[in-house]
Parts: sequence; C-alpha cells; structure tokens
Amino acid sequence: MKACFLVLLTLVAVALADDEVAMMKEVVEVEKFLKEDPLGVKIFEQLQDLLAILRQARQRLRQCLADYLKNLPE
Repeated sequence: MKACFLVLLTLVAVALADDEVAMMKEVVEVEKFLKEDPLGVKIFEQLQDLLAILRQARQRLRQCLADYLKNLPE
C-alpha cells in the first residue's frame, strides 16, 4: 500500500514538473514577444500607459475617500 502511494506521488510530481517546464516556455515566449516584436513593444507600451492611468485613478479615489472621511460629522 505504501509503495503504491509512493509511486502515485512520484507520478504526480513528474507530471507537475512537466507542466512547469511547459509553462516556463510559454512565459519566455510571451516575454520575448513583448521585448522583440514591434507589435509586442507597442502592446507593452500601451499596458504601461494603462497602469499609469490606473495608479492615478487609485490615488484620486483614495484622496476623495480621505476627504470624505475627514468631513464626516462625529
């Protein structure tokens, strides 16, 4: 029984390791696309702009919330 369990765990570990290798290859491909391909570079720049806009919106929202909380009657 223990041997079967050990074999099962070994098979699961090997399967997960294969999945991790495949996933890492996909991540490398996407990273290469975003750095080297002209379209990928444009997409990356647009994502950076979007993140900057979201940061500004988050700061404004926090400031509005802080002002609102300061003006609440006790």
